[in-house]
Amino acid sequence: MNGLPNWLRWVFFIPAAVTTLLVSYPVIRIGNDLLSPVTHQPIGVWASTIMACFISSFGFVWVGAAVCPKRQDIVAITLTAVYALVAGACLGGKFLLPHRVSTSWLEILAMVIPGTLGAIIACNTFRGHRLIQSEVD
Repeated sequence: MNGLPNWLRWVFFIPAAVTTLLVSYPVIRIGNDLLSPVTHQPIGVWASTIMACFISSFGFVWVGAAVCPKRQDIVAITLTAVYALVAGACLGGKFLLPHRVSTSWLEILAMVIPGTLGAIIACNTFRGHRLIQSEVD
């Protein structure tokens, strides 16, 4: 990525993060459905959902921060906050409209908790990264 101009990397960090999120979740779910021996049992469905949410949120934060030319730690924190706000909106929607949302509380929590945890872990990988990079600049 060092061959791209910095301004172009700043332009593409959000599309790269969103693309990673939108592509990784269905790919992981389809891969698990095709390769898992317990696909149609409840444990296989739950494991697939939890793993897909964790990995896709991790990828969202990590790819978005890695594409940025500088301040990866700040970008990682910001993307984690964005993901947490969206997850909070999902919980709020279920809380405020329980009769209109057919998804169970357990299903929503199985998506929100691993997803937020994956985003936080990805954010933690960039902790202190700005200090190291500023010494190089």
